[in-house]
Amino acid sequence: GQCPILITDRPGTQVEFQRLSIAVRAHEPALIMIASGSMQDGHIFRKLIGTGALHSFLPKPLSPQLVKLAIEGARRHHLQLKY
Repeated sequence: GQCPILITDRPGTQVEFQRLSIAVRAHEPALIMIASGSMQDGHIFRKLIGTGALHSFLPKPLSPQLVKLAIEGARRHHLQLKY
């Protein structure tokens, strides 16, 4: 089955990311969000991971291997939630 994944590098505050998560999940409840940003913003993303609003955080600069691992992890997570 398909696993809806959104990878975003949109900078913002914790509240802005929570709003984005709520808005997107209103249309796609199974969506898994992955955020990319600077290490300085990592604390914002770790809090969101703790609330379930975000699946994972990828520090920049991104590498193809890191993105691939994040997507594979999101797929596994999706399958665990589904079954």
